[in-house]
Amino acid sequence: MLRSVQPNPVSDEAVVFFDLPEPGRVDLAVYDAAGRRVAQLLRGDEVAGTHRVVWSVENDLNGGSARPNGVYFVRLHAMGETLVRKFVVLE
Repeated sequence: MLRSVQPNPVSDEAVVFFDLPEPGRVDLAVYDAAGRRVAQLLRGDEVAGTHRVVWSVENDLNGGSARPNGVYFVRLHAMGETLVRKFVVLE
């Protein structure tokens, strides 16, 4: 269901792709290497199909400044499953 994060490494925006085989509740978030949530991308009901979500490395959880270089994880929880993909922020 959680396909990829592109590009990898990310310099300004990451695009997260995932598929839902049927409608359902989705929780999609980005975490840093220490396990802190740094962005909540989606939380709620979504339709079945392919989804594309864009995350800017500059976001409101970081006061509008760029995320530091490093390893990050995008976590998708949907349909009773949790899937994680690793990506790198490198400016």
